[in-house]
Amino acid sequence: MMKTVLSGWGALNSALLSAIDARPIAILDHLASLGSVVSCYPAFAVYSAMLLAAAVASGRRPFSLSPAQALDSASRWIGILANFFISFPIGVALASLLESLGAFPGPVVAHEGAAMLGPGAADWGPRGGHVLLATILAASLWPILGHGRRIIAAAFVSWVCVSQVRVGASFPGEVALYCLMGLVIVRLVRNCLWRLREFS
Repeated sequence: MMKTVLSGWGALNSALLSAIDARPIAILDHLASLGSVVSCYPAFAVYSAMLLAAAVASGRRPFSLSPAQALDSASRWIGILANFFISFPIGVALASLLESLGAFPGPVVAHEGAAMLGPGAADWGPRGGHVLLATILAASLWPILGHGRRIIAAAFVSWVCVSQVRVGASFPGEVALYCLMGLVIVRLVRNCLWRLREFS
């Protein structure tokens, strides 16, 4: 069942995979490899540090905000940090559960850009942790982003999604599943945090 949903779709999944990974193109392969590096699980620590630094920096703006605005800004950043720190471990746990439910052959690793994934990338599934991290990061930040920065956040997630297919690590169906899963997790965690805030 899982194989049918994530790597099936009739001919559509294979067609999308072939379109994205049709032939080796050096610049696209390098960009795809970079997209995999910036969204690997160890990057969670880097993004956590960056978010903490941004939160601290926002609290040090010299008298540019009224007390009410400063309190609202601090509250928003606390919510963002809490959402990111809670959502990602939940996502990892769910990803591990999916991987334990069944394995199926993944896309054939077609070029050197995917060598870092190792031979196991072609043998088991589902695989979408990179997409999960990118989606949770962007979705956690979404409430404080302006229109232009939301476009950048969406482009970042799209880059990671396409990169995972390009390097032969995931089927488009797997990418779609993990992206949707990340969005749902962040939304549910945000709603829970909001209810806790109201209750307190």
